[in-house]
Amino acid sequence: MKKAIIAALLVAGAFCLVAGAAEPLATIGSEAPGLELTTLDGKSVNLQKYFGARPVILAFLASWSKSCQVEFSDLQKLYAGHSASMEVLVVSFDKKLK
Repeated sequence: MKKAIIAALLVAGAFCLVAGAAEPLATIGSEAPGLELTTLDGKSVNLQKYFGARPVILAFLASWSKSCQVEFSDLQKLYAGHSASMEVLVVSFDKKLK
């Protein structure tokens, strides 16, 4: 058991070193990388469409996650009060949508 834990820690440590050495895709204050998403009705949306227009909150959520459900509800309330001055895009990690 101890060997398995040590092996897992070594693998995790090596991953952190390699991941930390890679150049980040985006940094604070820089423009976000382009991202193309498909909406629930099958339309294509590109994140670049929103560049420079107004602030965008991009959230990655899963409907089965309790914390994501709370966050989604909070985002809905935030957007309802500020829809004229911001955009909210939510990416679902669900395989099937109900």
